[in-house]
Amino acid sequence: KEGLLELSPYVVIRGQTVFAKSNSFQGQGSTDGKLITDDHDSGVRIGGKLVFSPNVEYPIHVADTKEVVFPIRIQPEHVGPSSESIEIRVEERNGMVAKGAVLIKKPSISLSSPTGIRGSKFVIYGENFVVGKDPYGRPYKAEITYDHEIIGYAIVTPAGGIEKTFIVPDWASLGSTIPISAEVTSLGVSASTSH
Repeated sequence: KEGLLELSPYVVIRGQTVFAKSNSFQGQGSTDGKLITDDHDSGVRIGGKLVFSPNVEYPIHVADTKEVVFPIRIQPEHVGPSSESIEIRVEERNGMVAKGAVLIKKPSISLSSPTGIRGSKFVIYGENFVVGKDPYGRPYKAEITYDHEIIGYAIVTPAGGIEKTFIVPDWASLGSTIPISAEVTSLGVSASTSH
């Protein structure tokens, strides 16, 4: 049997926490059957991959009312670099399944100035990259490239954005449009613009 898993918010940044709610579970029978646990018979899966603590806290108890509400962190490593949405599937120990999906916000960057001369400063602003910390507990970093050359790194803020001042390199081509990108290389998540 399959039921609906409501997710709020349903448009998210990688790493964001959503609240899952469902009335589809049986919530009856043995106490063992009224649980969602992290094993092969049960659990929360994002994009088909089982999610573990601290992204989901197990066991999740299903009330006699059949309702369950619990938080899930959308683990960034479970979301493909170009994913626009991802399915979340929750299975109760007695076999009942509820499914839902969230839309993934696309990262973007902008510049403080659309043009610049060699040696001038410009600020790169970004949003919707990734929320939270990497699996090692460190902030995510975005690699910044100017004309396909790495010119530095920006720490991704807790809200998923970047803001960093750079100087137009001495070797920048004169009178041409240069691609600039920011990429969280550990996730393959990137955004580009031109200068």
